[in-house]
Amino acid sequence: QQIHLTASGNAYAFIKRGQKNKRPQEIIPLMPNAVEPERKNGELVYTVTLDDGSTQQVEAWRMIHVPGMGFDGVKGYSPIKMASENIGLALAAQEFGGRFFGQGANVNSVIEMPGNLKSPEEIARFKKSFSESYQGLSNAHGTPLLEDGAKLVRVGVPPEEAQFLETRKFQVEDIARIYGVPLHMLSSTEKSTSWGTGLEQQNLGFLVHTLRPWLVAWEQELNRKLLLPSEREKYNIEFKLDALLRGDTKSRYEGYSIGRQWGWLSVNDIRELENMDRIDGGDAYLVPLNMQPHDEPAEDNEQVRSLQAAIVSQIVKREYNGLKSKVGSDDLAEWWAGFSASTREGLKTLGLSEKRATQFINSGLDVQDIEGWQERRTAQLIELLRAEP
Repeated sequence: QQIHLTASGNAYAFIKRGQKNKRPQEIIPLMPNAVEPERKNGELVYTVTLDDGSTQQVEAWRMIHVPGMGFDGVKGYSPIKMASENIGLALAAQEFGGRFFGQGANVNSVIEMPGNLKSPEEIARFKKSFSESYQGLSNAHGTPLLEDGAKLVRVGVPPEEAQFLETRKFQVEDIARIYGVPLHMLSSTEKSTSWGTGLEQQNLGFLVHTLRPWLVAWEQELNRKLLLPSEREKYNIEFKLDALLRGDTKSRYEGYSIGRQWGWLSVNDIRELENMDRIDGGDAYLVPLNMQPHDEPAEDNEQVRSLQAAIVSQIVKREYNGLKSKVGSDDLAEWWAGFSASTREGLKTLGLSEKRATQFINSGLDVQDIEGWQERRTAQLIELLRAEP
């Protein structure tokens, strides 16, 4: 159907509906040259030519019609017809190249004879002998041996000088431009990179500027013709482009990390996107603790308070267990700097700012009474959390 659309400018499909509920049961593609749309009394009607030559009138609600470029309200225009001169030039260059390299004889030259060949039989015999000896790819670039005073005279411009190959390359670009296809997709990478981020950006540009407009046209027509107004509130026909948007591993994982952190991706959501099996307990969604409704303070949210208390207890307990074995040692400060790296991550999860997280970590070495340290440390962290705006 998309080939019909990009070639003729229109894609048609008949919607076979049920007798009672009129719901779609089957979609039958139609050839564009077998359908002729027209307006009758302000309504769009399609005349369909059947296989036996007879015609049938089809109402618009029974016909899927996706028009191409330059839609006039009735019928789209064919890109091939609109760019016929460009395509004709490409075909002419192709035909010229085929004839030139197929025949192989230098058609840009003539043979001058001093007048010794007079009869048609002698001329025909000379032409046949010359063609058999020097025409064709197997005899290309051979040196002609002329007799009886004959001379080879160059009269034309060689294809190299006429920039034949450059013309052929330009025609690839010219036709690709009609459909918005990047040259690297046609194995033409002379003017663009075929590796790395440059290629990814070209693919993204193709998706956004070329493919997506076509898909939107299909989505709108299918939603309009196949779904009732009441059904459109619940259902939507849409092309899933996730596979086309897959970047390199690092980019994908960074995107998953953001989605997981902000609560709109679960572990199983991510695993499905990576074509991995689901796991038990992987459907939970995480929410940052510093996020709550704008009209509900964090301290009034029971769930937030419970999660904060659990994480605070975990952080302080870990610090306490590590600090007990290091109190009084010479490398306490150095050890604490490395040990606190993971503590900082936990404080970020709680929503503590970088400044207050640093303040909390730096005060951890003030160990005067290890026995009461846990309680003081917990109270200090809770006070810092409440001070956050």
